[in-house]
Amino acid sequence: MWTCAVPIGIIFSRYFKWWGPWYLIIHFLLMAATIGLTMWSASKRYQDEEAILPMDDQDNQAHMVIGLIILSLVVGEGVLGLAAFFSKIFSKQLLPISYARKLHQVVGWGLLISALVNNKFGWELYDDSQNKTYIGFMFAVIGPILLFEFRHQISPYWRFLSFYFRRNKQLSHIEAIEKISKEDREYVFLEELVLDITWFKYDHPGGYNMLKNVIGEDVGKYMIGCSSQKNYNPYTHTIQALEMAGHLSIATIPYPKNFLISTNKSNQNLMTWKIIEKNQINENHFIITMTSDEFEMNENWEKAEWLGKHFKLMMPLSFSNVFDKRKNISRYYSCFFVNLDKWRQEILAEGYEVSEPINKEKKGLKFIFKVYPLGVVSNYLNNLLINDTILLKGPLGPGLGIDNLSGSFLAVAGGTGLIPFLDLVRYLWVNRENPHEFKLMLYVSFGSRKDAFAIDLLKATEQVIDENIFKLILIFTSEKGNQNIPEIMVKLGKNNPKRAWICGPSGFNRFVEANLLESGLDRKRIVIM
Repeated sequence: MWTCAVPIGIIFSRYFKWWGPWYLIIHFLLMAATIGLTMWSASKRYQDEEAILPMDDQDNQAHMVIGLIILSLVVGEGVLGLAAFFSKIFSKQLLPISYARKLHQVVGWGLLISALVNNKFGWELYDDSQNKTYIGFMFAVIGPILLFEFRHQISPYWRFLSFYFRRNKQLSHIEAIEKISKEDREYVFLEELVLDITWFKYDHPGGYNMLKNVIGEDVGKYMIGCSSQKNYNPYTHTIQALEMAGHLSIATIPYPKNFLISTNKSNQNLMTWKIIEKNQINENHFIITMTSDEFEMNENWEKAEWLGKHFKLMMPLSFSNVFDKRKNISRYYSCFFVNLDKWRQEILAEGYEVSEPINKEKKGLKFIFKVYPLGVVSNYLNNLLINDTILLKGPLGPGLGIDNLSGSFLAVAGGTGLIPFLDLVRYLWVNRENPHEFKLMLYVSFGSRKDAFAIDLLKATEQVIDENIFKLILIFTSEKGNQNIPEIMVKLGKNNPKRAWICGPSGFNRFVEANLLESGLDRKRIVIM
């Protein structure tokens, strides 16, 4: 059992974790059988006095001592395995989960190595003429584990070593969201993939409670370490974790048609865009405009399914840094269609006052970003000059997850979290004479007035449009009189919107979510972007 069943159980548990629940069943049955047979064999051996070898030989003594150690630890290893599994389900603290997992792994590997060494002693004691056969047998046992570990470590870098047992079908984000809300499917989004975490959530290294709260979300922000859940620090997942997500995928969301217009049928998985304009909006925020030789940005707002999607910005890596996980840095940036300067001109034509234009906005792809003092990617962006290039993938994610603009919606934005909603407000402005039964309540929070952007456009739009169609709530958290924010959130939730989008920093998102849930709003209607 130790030379066959245990290695197979380890292989399934470590390298087929995505094959739920079968990998767990196979691991449990093989390990339980090994523990049971080990205890039965030991008790049988010690009951049979004639089978006990003489203890005057050092090899006999070593064989006996190692056997006793294995016997004393094997039951504890089973208990540790159960503790590791159930701690993931019931514990909300990472420390006990981590300790249980690591201890189970260390003791398990130690038992396997001890058992293989003890098998060698036993083999020699009973038949010392078969050493070459034993060595070949050991290679047959250890070889598959080493090969799987080798593939596990390098397959993310050489895709031909990565294997998938099924081909993904294409699924629109609308269809995926309907399956989540109407069929209770436990799906999450990761860039262009739809992942089924029905079984994986029970064996997620961070615990069941971490995944049960993200059903229906785009989890890319957690995977790359730019966001976190309440009471948890951001964590950048390894490239192996990203590869395993491919095994969990059940569908691929195709890139939206006519969002980017390809000039030579180039691949959107890795695009090069050149910065042609860069302007400072306020003290900490900048807007850049980019063009590409391979793609053009569609300047015409056409479909609701385009709204709220984002691009993945990847910092360039030299070959020498490929295996350095700390250098594998990327971030997501929301895209938007609205030409802010054109919008400003239209508002001025209506007789309303607005500030000076942010920029003249040349045609191209636009990002608004905030520069953080210790932000690696934001400072990388800020240090780029005109004609410098950046690497992008996208557009990605489910976006706002709507295919038409009808119904009542709530959007709660913190800081740059406003960006995905600018196009929604722009839509209301353009269609202010014929709103098509669309209503938007927009709550925007900035730390201070010096951090704010586009608020003059939002205020002017609110003045023009009926408050039953568009309502703006603007908060500056550094100013006095904002202590009733939780009450405002609860009140907004009681309006029972068709969908409530939340976009902002991690703590802001979970704070808003908690207050909306307190209002009685169904969790399935809340989308954390």
